[in-house]
Amino acid sequence: MKQKGAKIYSALINFLRICIIVLLVVKVVMNDFQFIHYLLTTFLFTFYDKILQKYLHFRFGSFVSSLLLIFIFLSQVLGRTFEFYTTVFFWDILLHTIAGVLFYFMGKELILHFNQQPLKEVVLILACVSFALAIGVIWEIAEFTYDWLFIKNTQEARGLIGMEAIIDTMSDLIVLTVGAFSSIIFDYFQYHKKRKMMS
Repeated sequence: MKQKGAKIYSALINFLRICIIVLLVVKVVMNDFQFIHYLLTTFLFTFYDKILQKYLHFRFGSFVSSLLLIFIFLSQVLGRTFEFYTTVFFWDILLHTIAGVLFYFMGKELILHFNQQPLKEVVLILACVSFALAIGVIWEIAEFTYDWLFIKNTQEARGLIGMEAIIDTMSDLIVLTVGAFSSIIFDYFQYHKKRKMMS
């Protein structure tokens, strides 16, 4: 990570961990354990970069790392613990759009790191979009599998059943696709900006 990006990432991760610890203490004091497992798993996930570094010898750049932390905060802390998913009507759509952007750039960094041969820009973009869409589909399949195995309804938290739940799933995939394809525009300008600076 570059020095400025590393400082931003460090500030974000410390802020997220402090928020989680404070919320955990408040929940325990109030004897409210409804969402405590989300907070615990989120806190553990903030150490993901150390696991990647140890076992894969890889770390995401500052942009992806910071965006991932913001996504976790919006999803798990505000979305789950403060129930923004039920109180803010566009929250789920917002998070899946951000996820499309996040998965696109995660895919790009993983492809560039593990692929030894240089790729044409068009091929790289298509691979990044494919990665983002694949992760989005796998996530929805995981939700469905969880519901099927444990006879749950993950959509029920937002009062969705039957066709409404199906529409919600398709909407999630559509906005994730929009987020992934929108990333191409940003990526394109960044690519040409770097080329101009190098020339």
